Amino acid sequence: MTDLEAMFERMFEECVARDMKFPLIVCAVASNGAIQAYKVHAPGRALWELAGHSEPDAFMGFPINLMVVDRTGEAMLVRFEIEGVAFL
Repeated sequence: MTDLEAMFERMFEECVARDMKFPLIVCAVASNGAIQAYKVHAPGRALWELAGHSEPDAFMGFPINLMVVDRTGEAMLVRFEIEGVAFL
C-alpha cells in the first residue's frame, strides 16, 4: 500500500476505533526532514494545514512518521511504510 490517501483513511479509521475525540492535530515527519501539521475536524473532512517545512521531494519517501493528538490530549503514533500503515 503506497497510496497516501488510503493510508490517511486507514489512520482516521483507527482514530475512530480508538474513540479519539475530534478535532485532531496530525503532525507528519518525512525521512528527509520535511514536516507538516494539520487539523481535521471530522473523519472524511479536509485537512487544514497549520504549519509545514518543505524539502526537495517532500513526503515522497517512506517511512513517514505521524503523531495524532485528540482534543482530550490522547495521542497515537503511526508510521506510513511501503508495506502499509503501522500503529506504534
